Amino acid sequence: MSADVEKNSDGSPKTLPPSPPDVPGKTITLAYHDFGPQVATHALLGMAWWSWSGGGCYERDDAFDVRVVVYRNITRAEVEKRFPTVRWKWDHRLVAYDDAVAHVDALSESTIPSLNEDMRNTKARLVAALGPETPGALENTTRSSHPP
Repeated sequence: MSADVEKNSDGSPKTLPPSPPDVPGKTITLAYHDFGPQVATHALLGMAWWSWSGGGCYERDDAFDVRVVVYRNITRAEVEKRFPTVRWKWDHRLVAYDDAVAHVDALSESTIPSLNEDMRNTKARLVAALGPETPGALENTTRSSHPP
């Protein structure tokens, strides 16, 4: 890590190098917060800090460049190989398309108008990149795993 990189209170970088390019029609990489606030998202993605960190006391202005790779029509094993989590290089949370859509749909019914709009925007990005939902697919959804 170079000296000119902005750092968090624990000395970790606030941003990480760019992720590998997406696989058109099969993956899209978004930011953790594109899926809502941590309080509503941690069950799907884990906590918003580095997956290799135990968490703890962070300062208010700390930021963690956690990325969410939503995948469809590609195996999880292929996604894990292309988008690994490597300490200080990338922190990828992998989520199956149907799980991602179910999550943003649920949050888009929030009583918070700005959250509703954010979730509709996230869903539009998912559909634009990976195609429309398959009718009935969400009935067989299993939660994507995330780091502890």
